[in-house]
Amino acid sequence: MIDLIGRTLGAYQILEQLGVGGMATVYKAYHPAMDRYVALKVPSAALLEDSEFRARFQREARIIAQLEHPHILPVHDFGEDGGVPYLVMRYVDSGTLRDLADRGRLPLEQSARLVAEIAEALAYAHGKGVVHRDVKPGNVLLDHEGSSLLTDFGIAKLVEQTLVLSSMVPLGTPYYMAPEQVNGKPVDARTDIYALGVVLYELLTGRRPFEGETPLAVAFKHVNDHLPPPRQINPDLPEVAERIILKAMAKDPDNRYQSAVDFARDLRRWQASFDRPTADETTPALGDASKLSAPGGAGSSSDGKLGRRRTPTWGIAAVAGAIVVVLLGILTLHSVLGSPTGVATPAAVLATPSAPVATPN
Repeated sequence: MIDLIGRTLGAYQILEQLGVGGMATVYKAYHPAMDRYVALKVPSAALLEDSEFRARFQREARIIAQLEHPHILPVHDFGEDGGVPYLVMRYVDSGTLRDLADRGRLPLEQSARLVAEIAEALAYAHGKGVVHRDVKPGNVLLDHEGSSLLTDFGIAKLVEQTLVLSSMVPLGTPYYMAPEQVNGKPVDARTDIYALGVVLYELLTGRRPFEGETPLAVAFKHVNDHLPPPRQINPDLPEVAERIILKAMAKDPDNRYQSAVDFARDLRRWQASFDRPTADETTPALGDASKLSAPGGAGSSSDGKLGRRRTPTWGIAAVAGAIVVVLLGILTLHSVLGSPTGVATPAAVLATPSAPVATPN
């Protein structure tokens, strides 16, 4: 690996190394004219040995630089200096989704939102003809507002075009590889959808679906092993979340979401459900007396029978007052006119059963 710290590539002064992988190294750099920090990605030395790599890098860089989406890390510039090609990207220092996932299972709403943002970014890229090929938590940065920024578009494709690989060594990150990717078959947008389904699985259960002693063993589990049901790992997971994961991670691409747009739409619908009160939160379920108001409160029923409430005391008093007024009126009329035939006497009124007062149901 070439040590670039302290050097200048183009107009960018390299300050420190931020991360290193098999495909590239990322540095923090400073651009004096713009007075801002940037992230500068340099391909690995192994890739630079290929005489045709630089031409492919330039082509891919132009495509990636045209991707403008709120959840895609923007590429500001690209170039080459002293035989070293580089990409210049926005500098984000608030960590990655990998850092967040390593802390344990994420809340449902946060998981739904973050993965929906990534799905929307993929939908946009796919619409431009760009397949990511290496969707994983480490390739998702988080900005200071906690929103996702997908990065590393095109890098996996460049490596795929450059390296001569054995058929037994799949390219990609084994924990998130779709079966067709493991088998060396052509990849498309649905390959990214599968990988993002694995990310959602991990965020909601706190573990990846397949583990193994070697990367190759993990990769082939994606091809041959049944997916452990998410709700078996996390019983608190709602069925809607499990269905989304199962569809995204179908082994046959034809059985998955056919577009990231559809994937994102289902995630947003699920996310929206967190903002709506459920039936249990608004009305008590039949037989669930624990959700009734306390006795003596408004609308309460001290006899404990659901759906039946006693008449409020003010209602009884009103009915009794009306009866007294009627009796007084009859007494007055009787004293003045006597008791004509067909008019009940006060005693008769008292003796006559009153009509039942309907209680509210």
